[in-house]
Amino acid sequence: MTVEESIRVAIAAELLPLRTDVARLAAEVEAMRRAIPPSLVPVREAAQALGVSEITIRRRISDGRIPIVRIGRSVRVDLASLRAPTDTEVALLAHRARHTI
Repeated sequence: MTVEESIRVAIAAELLPLRTDVARLAAEVEAMRRAIPPSLVPVREAAQALGVSEITIRRRISDGRIPIVRIGRSVRVDLASLRAPTDTEVALLAHRARHTI
């Protein structure tokens, strides 16, 4: 066996675990990509995804808390732009709710 062949075999042996890891990671990324809901959804689907009523979604759209995209006459909610409220925001909302009753 020549030096070049020895190097080629050694490199192939070193790359094999990396190739396996790359294939596994590619499969995981593809599975996550399929699991992510479409970003722009109708109001009804946004309400279902967020676990609230359509009226709540429309109210939040009206007051600017939920950004929308208009496609022709239809309204789409960008789920990717929404985030869960922080603990501080939840505490502030609870405080406001207690004091407005």
